[in-house]
Amino acid sequence: MKKYQKLYAAGLISAETLNRVVQLRAKPVFSLHREIRMMLYAGILMLSTGLGILIYQNLDSIGHQVILALITAITTGCFWYTFKNQPPYQPGKSNSTSVAADYILLFGCLSLLSLMAYLQFQYELFGTRYGLATFIPAVILFFMAYRFDHQGVLGMAITNLAIWMGVSVSPKVLFGMTRINESPLIWTYVSLALLLIAAAYLSEWTRLKPHFKFIYLHFGSHILHLSLLTAWFAYPGSYHWIYPLLTIFSAALLYKNGRREHSFYLLLVQLFYAYIAASLLYTDWLKWINLGSDPYLFVLWYIISPVLLARHIYHLHKKLKQQ
Repeated sequence: MKKYQKLYAAGLISAETLNRVVQLRAKPVFSLHREIRMMLYAGILMLSTGLGILIYQNLDSIGHQVILALITAITTGCFWYTFKNQPPYQPGKSNSTSVAADYILLFGCLSLLSLMAYLQFQYELFGTRYGLATFIPAVILFFMAYRFDHQGVLGMAITNLAIWMGVSVSPKVLFGMTRINESPLIWTYVSLALLLIAAAYLSEWTRLKPHFKFIYLHFGSHILHLSLLTAWFAYPGSYHWIYPLLTIFSAALLYKNGRREHSFYLLLVQLFYAYIAASLLYTDWLKWINLGSDPYLFVLWYIISPVLLARHIYHLHKKLKQQ
C-alpha cells in the first residue's frame, strides 16, 4: 500500500485510482485459478488411473492387441490435438490459446508412459536394456515440455530422467529392489541434482524458457538435500559430519537465490533441510563431547530451535508480502 501512496504523492496515479486500490485491498478478490487447475490435474490423473484399472481387470477378455491399439490411439489423438491447437514454439513464456489442449497434452504424456511400459513389460521391446525404456520417454517429454511450454510435463520429464539415471546405475531400481542409500545411487542423484540446478540457472541466463527455473530448482534442491542427508546415514564414520555441513552450505546458496527472487516456497524448503542438517550436527556434537545421554540438552534444542525457526519464517513471510 505504501508504494501506491508514493506513486500518488509523486503524481503518477490519480486519487480515484488510489481509492480503488484501497477498496480492493480492504476486500480482496479470492482467486480460484489454482484450485480449479489442481482439480483438473487430479481429474486427468484419476481418468488415467481408472482406465488402467479397467484394462487390468478385463485384460483376458479384451486382449493385448486391442489394449495396445487403444493406448496408441489415445496417445496419438492427444498429441495431434495439441499440435493442432497450440501456438508455435517460442523461446520465452508462451500463452496457451486452448486451456483444454494443456490437459489433453498431459493426458497424452501419461498415455505415452503407459504405452512404453506396456510394450516393455508385455513384449520386451527393449529387451534387457531397461535404460532405453525410461530414457526415450524422458527425451520425448522434455521435447513436449519445451515445445508447448508445459511445466507439468517438464516435471514428468525430470522424474523419468531420475529413473533413467537410477536404472543406468542399478537395473534393480526399476523394480524397486534397491534403495537410495547404496553408494552409487547417492552420488548419481547428487550429480542429477547439480545438473538440474545448473539447468535452472542456464535457462535464466540463455532466456530459454526462463520460467522453468523454478521447476528445476524445486526438483534439484529436494534431490540434492535428500541425497546428502541420506549419505549421513549410509556412511557412518569419523567424517560423516561433512554431509549435513554440505547440506547447510547448499541450502544457504539456494536460500540466497530464493531471497533474490522473493520465492517463499524455495526459502521454506532450504530452511527445512538446513534445520534437519543442523539438528544432526548438534546431536553428533553432543556425542562427541560425551553428552549424548543428557536429556536436557536434547530438550533444550528441540524446544527452543523450532520456536526460533517458526519466528524467522513468520517474519520472512511478512517481509516478502510487503515487498
